Amino acid sequence: MSDAVGLRSVYQHAWEIRDAYAYHEYDDAEWGRKFRTFLHGRAWTHDEGLVALFNQAVGWMRRHRVLLPGVSVLARKVSEVRTAAEKRLHATVSRAAHRADATLPGDLVATLVTPEDARFSELERLRRPPTRTTGTAFARSLERADEIGAFQLGRVRLSQVPPNRLAALARYGLGSKAASLERAEEPKRTAMLTAVMRHLEAKAIDEALDLFQVLMATRLISTAKRATEKERLFTLPQLEKASRMLARGPSPRPHRVLTRRHSGAARVRCC
Repeated sequence: MSDAVGLRSVYQHAWEIRDAYAYHEYDDAEWGRKFRTFLHGRAWTHDEGLVALFNQAVGWMRRHRVLLPGVSVLARKVSEVRTAAEKRLHATVSRAAHRADATLPGDLVATLVTPEDARFSELERLRRPPTRTTGTAFARSLERADEIGAFQLGRVRLSQVPPNRLAALARYGLGSKAASLERAEEPKRTAMLTAVMRHLEAKAIDEALDLFQVLMATRLISTAKRATEKERLFTLPQLEKASRMLARGPSPRPHRVLTRRHSGAARVRCC
């Protein structure tokens, strides 16, 4: 009997503390809706793992004086929201690709196939940057940029997708092998390939421009600079000889100076 009374008094104190400091129940309809809105928005706009998203949820509940539920309850909620955000991302990107061109998803999936006379897939070839600073490598980098640009990923409208989520999806696709991407289910596969190609389209142009800058600096500007330096060194002995002749030049000619004595008569003096 005393244990029941003690337990009831403990809960009574908890309720009194909650009412005194204006805390809200986790199951409250209004604050539960606000919490879910925050959690879904955070999962959609930020590329965070489960632990980071869980910590953000705990921080929000503390700031807004919402009583924390059990750890397993909150962890399960965070996992569900994050999974829903990933599915929404894949569906949104895949739907945008289909709207831009119905044949685009099939063309992207075709890059995962390895040709008979090659050792790796077309996607593996396209995502390999140039490794040499030669004119041939620069020509190949331009061809690579043209091949990637032929997909015309700029027509895919993805303004509603947060850029950091799209960049994270591209990083995940670039870090995966072609076989893993081929085994992925739709719409995840189309979404990853779209993000990868959009990333490669901009990266291929930047890498071609960087290689062009290096070639200009090493093959053209440096060559002209070395030729100018060689010519300057060739003329140094002549300049040295001319400077010695100027240093040994004749003394200045004597000239006459007209002076006056105190008496006012003039006299010519040679100096």
